[in-house]
Amino acid sequence: MIKYLYIVISFLLISCGDSSNIVTKTNDTNTFELIGSSTIEGVNYTCQNNTNINSYTTSKGIFSYPNDCGTLIFKLGTLELAKIDLRYMPNDNKLYITDLVGVNRDDTNNQKVSNLSRVFQSLDNNLNSHDGIKIDFVRSNNISNLYTKVLKDFNNENDLKSILVDAGISSNNLVSINYALVHLENKLRKDGIYVDTQKPFLPQIDKSNYILQDTNKKLFKEINNTITIASSGADIKIFAEANTYLIVKDKNDTLIIDNKIVPDLVIKHSVSTNNLDIGEYNITSKDNTNKISDILNLNIIKDVNVPRFDLNDTYDYNISKDAPYILDINSTDIDINTTDSDVDGFVIYDVISSNKDIFDINSSGYLMFKNTPVTGDYNITIRITDFARHDLNKTFNIKVLE
Repeated sequence: MIKYLYIVISFLLISCGDSSNIVTKTNDTNTFELIGSSTIEGVNYTCQNNTNINSYTTSKGIFSYPNDCGTLIFKLGTLELAKIDLRYMPNDNKLYITDLVGVNRDDTNNQKVSNLSRVFQSLDNNLNSHDGIKIDFVRSNNISNLYTKVLKDFNNENDLKSILVDAGISSNNLVSINYALVHLENKLRKDGIYVDTQKPFLPQIDKSNYILQDTNKKLFKEINNTITIASSGADIKIFAEANTYLIVKDKNDTLIIDNKIVPDLVIKHSVSTNNLDIGEYNITSKDNTNKISDILNLNIIKDVNVPRFDLNDTYDYNISKDAPYILDINSTDIDINTTDSDVDGFVIYDVISSNKDIFDINSSGYLMFKNTPVTGDYNITIRITDFARHDLNKTFNIKVLE
C-alpha cells in the first residue's frame, strides 16, 4: 500500500529574549540550519553590518554569516520576515520558528508561529514539504508590494493570502492553522521536543485520479470539507497524518472501516476489503491520544451513463458577430440540452477543435469568441465529459454574420 506521509514545513524569524540567552560566537563564520516542519530553501538573508552578505538558504536550509554581521535580516522579495540579533542565536545551530518568534520551542499555540508556518508551507513549490520546503526565485521575486509589517506580525487571513497572490499563486493555497501546526509539531517531536496540542489534520483525498489531464479541469466538486465524486471505477486514495488511523462511517453513523494499521487506505469500486458503495460517508482520523480530526464528507454518486446532447434542430447556426455568446449548451437557443441521466449538471465542457484558441467555454456551457470575430464560417467541436470520464463530442457549423 502506498504511504502518503505529508510532513510539511514552516519556519521563520524574529528574535527576542532576555540577556541570559545571549550567545557569544568565536568562529569567523557561523553556519545554521533553518527549520520549521522541515528545512527551508530559497529565503534571502543579509547582514545589517556587512553588505557583502546577500545570499539564500540552501536545499538543506543552511545559511552562514560572519561574526561582524550584527543582525540577520531575512526576506522573500520585498517582504521582511524577521530580524535576528546574533547574540540570541541558539547554541545548537538550529533555528526553529518558535526560536524566531521568541517563545519556547514547544509553544506552538502562538499566532506568530502559525503565521510563519502557514505561509511557508503554502509557498512550497510542490505543496509537499515532507521533502523539504523549496521556494523558487520566481515566486520570491514576485513578492514586490511595499509591506508595512514583517510577516510574523500579520494578523488576519487576508494579510496572509495577499502574500500568496503577490507571489503569483492562488490564495486558496493557504493551508489551515491546524494543518500547518500538525506538521510543525511532528518535526519538533522527531527532534526530541515533545509537544502535542493539535488534533490530526483533516483526512485528504488524492485527487489525481479525478483531473482531466489535457485541460486540468476537476472531475469532482469540493465545498468546504465536502467532496463529491462519481463512481468511475478509479481508486479513491485517502490519507491522513502520520501516526493516526482512519475511521469511515456512513451517514447513519454506522462504522464501515476502522483502519488501525496505517494512515492511508485505497477504496476500490470493485470487490475488495475496502469497498464503499454509492452513498455519503464521514471520514475522520484518530491519533494515539484519541484526538479526532475534523470530518471529511465524501459523497460517491452513481454515474454509469454517457452524457448527451439532446438536439431538435440542426447543427448549423447563424449568429451576429456582435452576439454576446455563440451557444448556451444548457439553454434552448438551438434546442440543445446537455444532460447526464445519473447526475444532471455534473458535466465539464471543452472546445477540442484545432481552432480552440479563439473560443472560450465556461463551466455553465456558454460558448463565446474570445475576441470580436470576423464574418465567415467556423467549425467548432465541443466535448462534454461527466465526472465518471464518460464523454461525447459534437461539431457545430457556425456562420458569423454582420
